[in-house]
Amino acid sequence: KAVRRAFLGPPAVLWSGRARVMWLLGLLSSVLLAWARAEKKSDLSVGKIRSSADLAFTKGELEEALRLYSQVIDLEPQNERNYYKRFRVYHRQRKLTEALRDLSRALEIKPEYKTCLVHRAKVLLAVGRCEESIRDFRQLQKLEPEHKDLADLPRAQTCNAHLTAASNAWKAQSWAQVRDSLTAALQIADSSAAIHFDRGVAYDFLGEPFEAIADFGKVLKLQSDNLDALERRGLAYFRVGEHDQALNHFKEALRMDPEHPGCKKAHKHVRTILKNDEKARKALASRNYVEAVAKWRAAIATDPGHAVYVAPTLLEISKACTSAQLLEDAEIAAQESINVRETAEAFAQLGAVQAGLGKWEEAVRSRRRAFELDGSREYREALRRAEIALEQSKKRDYHKDLGVPRTATQQEIKKAYRDAALKWHPDKVAEEDRERAEEEFAKISTAYEVLRMKG
Repeated sequence: KAVRRAFLGPPAVLWSGRARVMWLLGLLSSVLLAWARAEKKSDLSVGKIRSSADLAFTKGELEEALRLYSQVIDLEPQNERNYYKRFRVYHRQRKLTEALRDLSRALEIKPEYKTCLVHRAKVLLAVGRCEESIRDFRQLQKLEPEHKDLADLPRAQTCNAHLTAASNAWKAQSWAQVRDSLTAALQIADSSAAIHFDRGVAYDFLGEPFEAIADFGKVLKLQSDNLDALERRGLAYFRVGEHDQALNHFKEALRMDPEHPGCKKAHKHVRTILKNDEKARKALASRNYVEAVAKWRAAIATDPGHAVYVAPTLLEISKACTSAQLLEDAEIAAQESINVRETAEAFAQLGAVQAGLGKWEEAVRSRRRAFELDGSREYREALRRAEIALEQSKKRDYHKDLGVPRTATQQEIKKAYRDAALKWHPDKVAEEDRERAEEEFAKISTAYEVLRMKG
């Protein structure tokens, strides 16, 4: 307002032309002096912040260094060295995407900045962007043909050759060749999320889920928000029967993208299986064997091809049926488990059920197969007992006389004897049935005495 008043009034008669010009020159001089002082103060401020950032970096206080370098860049966005300094922080933190961004910004400002060119070529090589790495090394070669870091150019070319071979093998669906070429590339580009991901896919196709899990895990260490890696690692965990781990991966992906189609579908699929399995185990704990079997059958029906879950679950069904004295159903379930996957445990269970049914020849065959698959002492003893029982079965079968399975307990044997004794006691039948009753009563009495003595 003072300037406006000075310029526009008092009346012009009080101002000479020379006085007005001198006043304006004085005003301009004051403005320029104030601007110069502000610039000097700004320069001092930037330098101080940069020095503090350098000190924090030296002391390993990376988050503080990052914060301060970012402030410097805001104040001096056209200084290429500021981006290089922040690159060093990102590189130390293994944040290679951010590191590359700063190197590229520095090179936009100063294309001949050799230090940044070398670092970008090396980081590009580490993350598997070999063609771009080769271009940077070539540019460095033009700027300084004898630069010592040009020794890495052949490594970039070798890595690129491996990736080209992997790409050609991928098109031919030659997954073993894909795996081998990518493994060779990773010897050079060890920080490449893309190469680890592709090798994980190759392992999936080769039926090596644990190797796939390892590779997708490395991807997630480099890129924690990689939804494709979360989905594929979750599916690999599912295939090996690690359902809780699978769910955790699907949940993490859905946290970032609630509508991710693959993870949403897979999450629902696994939850359905686990929900029925949990209900089955609760029913089993309550000795509701029929309900347990029904829920396990429902879980299997969700994914009949999920062998790593189906085979052991069929064994659980067989054991539940055995507990419920449904031996025929138990035999069917055990055989179904064997049809999915032959294991010593499945053959041992089948043999035990067949023994309970008095099928001793079949029991011997099943237990012999269990011992062949797992030569443990437990299975050897079970086979020996089955062979002895087979020999005994060719003689008189006292269990059959009492109407109990060979797996019957002493309590079950005693109850069966009492029931049979009441039925066949000679004093309890009509005169015309007494002769047969005496024969049956003698038979069950002898059977009970023999089995009681064995017990």
